[in-house]
Amino acid sequence: KEHQAAAEEWRNAETKSECTKIFGQHRVRWSELLRLPYWDPVQFVVINGMHNLFLGVVQHHFRNL
Repeated sequence: KEHQAAAEEWRNAETKSECTKIFGQHRVRWSELLRLPYWDPVQFVVINGMHNLFLGVVQHHFRNL
């Protein structure tokens, strides 16, 4: 899992600047929930349509992606 690997890389970073760099590349941080064998944050995320419209996320996806 790419998400898990990036989160573990962030967790294992030795300096704060290294954590910042890793977060900038992957936009992922470590969570203790990742220790649960059944937890898949990519699959279990809930997308809230109204907030996406309000924040302009949908507009960004339609125009830029």
